[in-house]
Amino acid sequence: MTFRDLVDHFDSTIIVFLNKQVVGKFRALDLSIEFIEKSFLFSGVLLLTLLWYRWFKDARARSRMQLLFGIFVAVLAGVLSRVLQHILPFHLRPLYNLHLTFPIGLEPGPLSHWNSFPSDHACIYFALATVLFLSDRQWGIFAFFCAAITCSTRIYLGIHYPSDVLAGAILGVLVVTLLTRIPLPHGVYRILDWERDAPPSFYACAFIVSYQIATLFTDLRAIAHL
Repeated sequence: MTFRDLVDHFDSTIIVFLNKQVVGKFRALDLSIEFIEKSFLFSGVLLLTLLWYRWFKDARARSRMQLLFGIFVAVLAGVLSRVLQHILPFHLRPLYNLHLTFPIGLEPGPLSHWNSFPSDHACIYFALATVLFLSDRQWGIFAFFCAAITCSTRIYLGIHYPSDVLAGAILGVLVVTLLTRIPLPHGVYRILDWERDAPPSFYACAFIVSYQIATLFTDLRAIAHL
């Protein structure tokens, strides 16, 4: 048995078990999990809120630059995961590959033509959680827990295989852990001068960027699609 066969067996065992035993049997459960999956409040918004909490909690220049650079790297990891989805062999979503029961309230059709591997949601959420963990371990552990709960809803709904989520999570953690070790040139600290000298414009721009990251650039992607 090849490694690919082992992964497929691992994925199908978990997905089919969940689908046959739970999915479609409890309307409130299906609708609640779908709401959590679609709502950015419990994922991106929460993670960005915690990162901004750390920003104001520790006002040292080095700490703030590490946060800013970490967030930039987390977005870079998300872009990398999206690129991999386009260049790696196509992997049909579980809902359309394993002929599963659709969760109550979930409309057929979405994402049926998108490669499922790796999960870009898992990549960026775990990347952001890693940034927080490197700044504050206690809140970082909580962020990892939130990211895991959010991403597991996509497994329950048949949007991703467990291996998609694991691969995305590992990619996000590795990219942030490795790239944030790069020493930052002193010139990049000038961005903190902007925050100090012109806080209205700095925080206005920071709000827009934070909103886009928290919502996984949904508006920008919709504009790009048009």
